[in-house]
Amino acid sequence: MDWPRSLLGSREWHPDDIFRRAERQRRRSANIRNAIIVVLLVLTIAAGGSALYAWQQLKTNKAFLEATLKNATEIVNDVLCDQGNLPAAVESYQASLAIANRFAKADPGNAGWQRDLNVTQNNIGDVLV
Repeated sequence: MDWPRSLLGSREWHPDDIFRRAERQRRRSANIRNAIIVVLLVLTIAAGGSALYAWQQLKTNKAFLEATLKNATEIVNDVLCDQGNLPAAVESYQASLAIANRFAKADPGNAGWQRDLNVTQNNIGDVLV
């Protein structure tokens, strides 16, 4: 009895068959790897495009720049309050209030900007109390 044939079945196996199977498996793995690389590349380009869009908006759109600045000053305000530096916090809140005031006056019907103005005024009151 030829035991390798009984293990492999009735088909005759040649070394070329093993190499062909290995090559097919390598190609499948390469195709999967390439697909993953393409997906990651597309995600990277999309993220870069979003960052580029935000950068262009910052450079060309004054309202977008001021909104970003207002958000940044709100973060600084919170940090100053947490540190107990209340005089600096009041000054920073007043700068934020000036930006919120401009937005609220520019579009009185915008409830979001009116709310931001109100929240900033309340924050100043909280610090002064």
